[in-house]
Amino acid sequence: MARTRLDDDDEVSDLLAPALARVTRLHDIARSLSDGTTSDAAAARAVRDVADTQPTRRPR
Repeated sequence: MARTRLDDDDEVSDLLAPALARVTRLHDIARSLSDGTTSDAAAARAVRDVADTQPTRRPR
């Protein structure tokens, strides 16, 4: 039985794309903070901006 990769499935890729974009942005912010090219305040603002793009989930 051949395995298929999740990223080979267009529907799954479409569902995961926003999360991948957020994780990538958080990685970039962390890298900038660690190498000193951004301030703590700027990084905090950027992280809040990323968090604001997270869809809210409501209790069932």
